[in-house]
Amino acid sequence: MGSELLRQTGLFSSCTDKELASVLVTAKERTFEAGEVIIHEGDPGLGFYMLLEGTAEVRKGGAAVAELGAGDYFGEMALLLEDTPRTAVVVATS
Repeated sequence: MGSELLRQTGLFSSCTDKELASVLVTAKERTFEAGEVIIHEGDPGLGFYMLLEGTAEVRKGGAAVAELGAGDYFGEMALLLEDTPRTAVVVATS
């Protein structure tokens, strides 16, 4: 993942190259199969996710509330607020 991909998202669009580099140092690329849960509602909010490819579905109370695709992100509350539990389930759909 490169800094240009991060810069294209609203969350990181105003960051300097140095700030983006510090984010990328801690980044880990992970792969999820369709149907696999990425995050569980209520779990501790550790980490932030950005979809590089594929799709995912956000669910609250068992109902789909959003579809995510490449370039979309979730889990940003974990970056902003300490000890914030996950507020939804996110499941890989492709």
